[in-house]
This record gives sequence, structure tokens and C-alpha cells, in this order.
Amino acid sequence: MKNNFTVPAVCRHSFYILKCGLFLILSMLGATWLKYDLTISSASEESMRFFEAAPLARLMLEHTLITLIIIIAGALAFDLIVKNKDKI
Repeated sequence: MKNNFTVPAVCRHSFYILKCGLFLILSMLGATWLKYDLTISSASEESMRFFEAAPLARLMLEHTLITLIIIIAGALAFDLIVKNKDKI
């Protein structure tokens, strides 16, 4: 069965990068959620939960967002290069 879904804005290589990057981002968010949940449940005191879990969650979410930015920028740069390959 042939897939007739096309994205007119980006080339097929960039679409593949974005599609695989979406899986990576969802996996990273799942791992962040599990690690955060384990940290919260293992801490005994309320103050310990706050001082351990909040910086950990912020760090992991920043890493996920930076990865998302790199994936989108890489796909758009690749698309720009492919569409302007005659001028290079």
C-alpha cells in the first residue's frame, strides 16, 4: 500500500528527520516523566522533594527542548540546502 501523504513545505528528507525526531522527543519526555516520578516517590521529606526534583525536572526539560530545536533547525537547514542546490 503506497503512502500518498506529502508535505509541500519540506522535502522528503527533512520530513523524515522531523518524523524520527518526533519519536526521539516523545521518548525523552517519557524518560523525563519516569525519572521525575521516581525521584519524587523516593524522597522522604517534602523539602527534599522540592530541592531534588525541581532542578532535575528543569534540567531534563531544557535538554529535551534543546534537542527539539536542533532537530527542527537541522531539518529546515537540510531543506534549504536541498531546495537551493542549483545555486550552491
